[in-house]
Amino acid sequence: MAGVLGRFDGQPTSTWPNTVLTLNGLIAILATLCRASFMLPVAAALSQAKWNRFTDPRDQKYHRLDDFQLFDDASRGPWGSVHLLWRFRLVHIGCLGALLTILSLAFGAFSQQLVDIRIEAVPTTSQGQIGDVARSRWVDAVVGISNSWTPVSATKLAIYDGFLARSIGIPQVTCPTGNCTWPVIPTVGVCGSCVDLTEDISYDRLTSSLCRLTLLDGPRLQAYCDSEDFMPVFTLGPGTGRVFDTSDPRIPSRDAPNTIGEFSALGLPGSKTPGNIMTESRAADCGLWYCLQARNVSVQLGELSDVIVDTWSKAITIESAPFTGNVTFTDIPPNFNTEPEAVYGMAAMQMFGMRQYLNKTVIGNVSADALLGVVASTTDYAEGIHANLDEMDDWIARLTRSMTNNVRENNVVPSDQDLHRGTIFGNETVFTIRWGWIAYPAVLVFLSTLYLIVEVVRTAYGGAAPWKSDALLPICIGIDEEAKQRAIVGVYEPDGTKEEIGKSRVRLLNLDSGLMSFEVQKKVDA
Repeated sequence: MAGVLGRFDGQPTSTWPNTVLTLNGLIAILATLCRASFMLPVAAALSQAKWNRFTDPRDQKYHRLDDFQLFDDASRGPWGSVHLLWRFRLVHIGCLGALLTILSLAFGAFSQQLVDIRIEAVPTTSQGQIGDVARSRWVDAVVGISNSWTPVSATKLAIYDGFLARSIGIPQVTCPTGNCTWPVIPTVGVCGSCVDLTEDISYDRLTSSLCRLTLLDGPRLQAYCDSEDFMPVFTLGPGTGRVFDTSDPRIPSRDAPNTIGEFSALGLPGSKTPGNIMTESRAADCGLWYCLQARNVSVQLGELSDVIVDTWSKAITIESAPFTGNVTFTDIPPNFNTEPEAVYGMAAMQMFGMRQYLNKTVIGNVSADALLGVVASTTDYAEGIHANLDEMDDWIARLTRSMTNNVRENNVVPSDQDLHRGTIFGNETVFTIRWGWIAYPAVLVFLSTLYLIVEVVRTAYGGAAPWKSDALLPICIGIDEEAKQRAIVGVYEPDGTKEEIGKSRVRLLNLDSGLMSFEVQKKVDA
């Protein structure tokens, strides 16, 4: 059984050579043969145990005569084994044989638990062409002339969506089987971060009704202190630089060549009412920059997963002429899986155009009237941040995802080499062997061998020969006349002989004539 199971463990079901008999069927046959094989010596040993019970020279005691029948019944099946266990309460070696007889009933059930079938995803080339993952090595998506440059419309739309949308998707891929993987995919993208500056807000009462909120090196907001009339509640302006003031290696410095821009938000979150503005205001400083992203992309059961596993922001400027230089990422770690000699970065005019657009666009104010329930913003960008001032981390993640999607989808690099080519997985059924279930049959086989050895040794050192279940031998064994007369009384009644002389204590002796006889102890149990 172990040899067959080991041969097919982990193998596809298609490797099974027989179309009529299954692997489970073969294991059932082997289990039946195995159980029969180890139960034959167990039954023989139990039959021999009845002789060893009465002839052991080291045990001169008399034993109940019905023990002879008890061992004989146990050798014939589980019901007799149950009686033997009940009689000796596990204190006789014969109980091991009886226990094995009973436990062997579950042998087949445990054997049938050994073989299982599981579905595995295996690489395949027969399901069609796998799609490329959208990625970009170079960004050049601005238009303009002289000193006036602006992002193309698709980039503007991505920024707009990032500011206002409640969810941003990810670029889709083609996966014919619904199970595909790709190596680590490097792509230029947009990274960002926000820091909470609420604790840095300064509050000043300018007049009895007018208050001012000030963020150090950032925007200011003047509003009514307590009135619920129409008033400014939020402002979006230039950044303080605090978001870049960090030791995080993934965030570049404020003056790094790949930094896109920064902005600060100050005021009442959109989740609050305009009243009591002084105590409910919040502030945050946010920044955006181009970065190199290492993405882990896979499709499992039709569900696309596209997550960033690492980012890199170290970049340098390569000057060639005014407005025609390049910003490229340098010292890229090996785990980004970039192509040898490939250049990742942006045109210098890309950075110039993005900075110009961000500085003049990401500004604005929001005013509100608590009594009328009116909220008015001067720009959509101010409205977007105002609505998300309580959850700036989630908001900046959506913005950068939207801008990164634009970079990836509009500057696609085809996978013309194996370095970034994906793998299609198809479903295949394989045999799985649950080896733990074989412990039960193995233990039974071991214990049956052990029990056989014990009875062989007892026979070798006892007064009995290996008579086992010899049906003719009992007719050659005598018993004293008194016990025989008592037995005659119950001959024609069910279990009558057992009732009459079963409790008589006897031992088996060899007579001078060469025959054997049960010697009855003079004192009989009540």
